[in-house]
Amino acid sequence: LMFTSDALAALGIEELSKEQMQETPSLVNMSDDPLMTGKLIYWLTKDEITMGTEESSGIVLQGIGVAEQHAVIKKVEGGGLAIEPKKGTTFMNGAEIKGQTVLEHNSRIIIGNSNVLRFNDPVAAAKLRAEGGGAKQVIDWDFAQKELSDALGATVSLKVEEEIAKEKAALDAKSKELEERFAKERDEMAAELERLRASGGGGVDKAAQEQKLADLEAKVASVGKFRKQREASLAAYRRDLIRLEETLVRLNPVVGEANAMAKQMGRRVEFAIKLVTNIPEAISSSPLEELWSEKTTECMVRSTLFGHTDEVKRSWLWSVDEFYDRVFLMRDQFTLYLRGKLDEISPRRSAGDPFYMPPKPEVIGKAFLYLTPIAHRSAISDWLPIVDISGKSQGELKVSLRCTEQNYVDVPSVVADPNELLDKPLHFTLRIDGARGLIGDITEDTFVRFNFSDEDQPRTTDVCEGRTATPQYSFKENFDIENCSQKMIDYLMSDAICFEVWGQAEEVAEGQAQATQVEQPPEIFDFFVALDVHESETEGRNDA
Repeated sequence: LMFTSDALAALGIEELSKEQMQETPSLVNMSDDPLMTGKLIYWLTKDEITMGTEESSGIVLQGIGVAEQHAVIKKVEGGGLAIEPKKGTTFMNGAEIKGQTVLEHNSRIIIGNSNVLRFNDPVAAAKLRAEGGGAKQVIDWDFAQKELSDALGATVSLKVEEEIAKEKAALDAKSKELEERFAKERDEMAAELERLRASGGGGVDKAAQEQKLADLEAKVASVGKFRKQREASLAAYRRDLIRLEETLVRLNPVVGEANAMAKQMGRRVEFAIKLVTNIPEAISSSPLEELWSEKTTECMVRSTLFGHTDEVKRSWLWSVDEFYDRVFLMRDQFTLYLRGKLDEISPRRSAGDPFYMPPKPEVIGKAFLYLTPIAHRSAISDWLPIVDISGKSQGELKVSLRCTEQNYVDVPSVVADPNELLDKPLHFTLRIDGARGLIGDITEDTFVRFNFSDEDQPRTTDVCEGRTATPQYSFKENFDIENCSQKMIDYLMSDAICFEVWGQAEEVAEGQAQATQVEQPPEIFDFFVALDVHESETEGRNDA
């Protein structure tokens, strides 16, 4: 590329004599395109030189993540040079620097997302060559990026241990909640048995209650058994996270780039990496089996749209592939912004806005109802805790199950042994009355979805429209099992119905933020819009 002296001077690039070049330190650009590497040389001739987007800077840099006064290079005692960050993030030799750091020959500096520079000290280089200690490897763009990735990888490793600690706390909280709930049901059942004995209640009812008590004792014991399996579960989780380290290393800088673009364009949107644990659907019906299950963990990107204050917000998740697709579109929009073509940028909240996604239904949490009472041809009605994927309570769901005769009115006699139902019909009614205490952002247009046994299609309540913490569903459905198989009896005795409570977040009007003004005269070279320079020069040669 050919530039005029004035254009080069605007960038902070001076013309020196051959003799001056042999003794003056400089910053040399590095690019992912080998043909572009070394084309820009910033001679460090002054005692103090500022770097940033301001036109008055000694070295003018543009691009995502570059601050107006990003860093300063100055002379230090002994005649050397040091770099000191002022605003924004600056990496040297793969590590972020926070204070004044001495530059050495071949030091790699990364400023923002697109400016990669190598410090060249010709005097030190000549001395190394004379001593036979020249560079033993190529210092280029790939070297600098690998160095940065390795440093980020160490950060990710620390993050893995943080996530392990969080998972351990979540597993402990879940097991404690289940143990306390089962113990409470067991104590209530024991008290009911004592009441029946004291009142001389019928033997059949007592037998059924004693069977229920035994079932609850087994559930309490099974939670204790889970604690012994916890370490194995955590070891598997650690292996899963280590497998994701490479993804995290690649994703970290891209998330930073997206945040920088949003900030410079005045968007009230933030992105962050989130690790999401998925539970196989085939075993999602039982809370105990959920604890023991072989979970899988994946990286996702949480996007948060802020309103007029930080407290007013809406969040959603993108897969890594979805996020990368969005970032490509963000870069296109950001390029238009840098070129000043604001009228060509997609309007906010439009289909073409890569920073935005409209609200859609998502799972608030799950509630579980054990079916043991149905196996004894009895009834149950309870407020079930709704728990999210982090093990946190999100409210309660009122569910009732009642065995009936075929007319769905008369109540059948209780059976002490569930095997008495083998090859016999079973009828029961399920009601979902509503929920209470729903918390969080996704409490608008809620509904409940569930499967009974191995049904292919889920059953769904009507949507309770609007935003409320106490939605009413008034759902009622009758179930008919013509002939109870042993498989069905085993299912009723050991499993549960998993009720998924769905909702969506209330739309949030994006707040106003101050966009960063980017002054970019035509002669300013910017890696991100280098294509414009190529095109303009080609057109110029053709016109000539």
